[in-house]
Amino acid sequence: MKSIDTIKRFQQPGMVECGPAAVCAAISLYPDWMPKFSVGSITTAAGVTETIQNRGTTVAELAKGVEVLSDRQLKLLYKVSGTIDDIRALVDQGVPVVVDWQGSTLEGSDGNKGHYSLVIGVDDQTLRMVDSLPDFPGVRTVSVDSFEKLWWDTDSVFDKSGTERIVSTNHLLFIIVPTSKSKDVILQFALSSGNTYPGS
Repeated sequence: MKSIDTIKRFQQPGMVECGPAAVCAAISLYPDWMPKFSVGSITTAAGVTETIQNRGTTVAELAKGVEVLSDRQLKLLYKVSGTIDDIRALVDQGVPVVVDWQGSTLEGSDGNKGHYSLVIGVDDQTLRMVDSLPDFPGVRTVSVDSFEKLWWDTDSVFDKSGTERIVSTNHLLFIIVPTSKSKDVILQFALSSGNTYPGS
């Protein structure tokens, strides 16, 4: 795994690909796997080619894409009700953290501005992010106070019959780690496997 300072930014090609773009940025720490990952390949592997334009991607869908493209060698782990201290502790260990927050400058079709960004640094005042929106080609910074007020989102999830349910998430974060290390990280940070996210 490379240093967190070497993370590569991926720009989302449209209004809704922030999830796959954030995953690509996180995967850029794993050069052996990077050739398989692109915004398009994650979209396909996650099974959202037909739905991403209308509702973006959920954690469960992104987790599926990661596992398929890495032959289950990488795992997406998530947490709801995360804290700034969680983010700081993970980043301090060299693990970038994807957050789901109201950080988009583009109004979503569901009336909120849900957006995935990759946090690469945090101190008492500021978070530093690698962001896929064209408005933020460099490192994006946001104050901790502002971020915490905007750290929420809603997802449309569908059961096997196609019935929609709205899932509200507060302080959702996720990371991608080698599957061989996932049990230790789950215990240390009280994370869950992405394939247990509602709608998976």
